[in-house]
Amino acid sequence: MHQRLAFVDTAAVVTPAGTFRQSVHLIPDYGSKVDSTKGNWIRHVYYSRYVGVSKVVYTNNQTWELVSFTIKR
Repeated sequence: MHQRLAFVDTAAVVTPAGTFRQSVHLIPDYGSKVDSTKGNWIRHVYYSRYVGVSKVVYTNNQTWELVSFTIKR
């Protein structure tokens, strides 16, 4: 079974290393199956060009965390 990925237009990503204006985001299409009021869950996994992999973790107050990033030279 393949996960469907939705493309999101380029957007800036802010990391401890600085702000990256160019990034490409792919979002797995499974968030609607989970009730965020029942607990924490991963909504977005970002494969960001020039940054690496980040993920958005929604809690009841919709906070997020960046789990990793890389700077390509």
